[in-house]
Amino acid sequence: MSKIVEQRGVGLAVSVDTRSQPARVDDALTKAIADSATELGLPWQALPSGAGHDAQIVAGNAPIGMIFVPSINGLSHVPEEDTATADLAAGAEVLLSTALRL
Repeated sequence: MSKIVEQRGVGLAVSVDTRSQPARVDDALTKAIADSATELGLPWQALPSGAGHDAQIVAGNAPIGMIFVPSINGLSHVPEEDTATADLAAGAEVLLSTALRL
């Protein structure tokens, strides 16, 4: 970022106002999600995430886990983000299977 500041001749000040710790996912819930994906014949991988979402709030009261589906061209958290309908459906199937499993 300092290179851009130098090239553009602008100033930059960064301050950290808040900092939160990542929420840990529940091992049993993570296993249930993985087992559901495997049972459905869907490829999966463990994915570390710095995602906060509601998980950080819920984690103080209940076990959490996350099911991620691929974004087209890997674009995430930008206006161009999109996900194929088939991938959304697969994620929903994993969620349903996991809920029934639990």
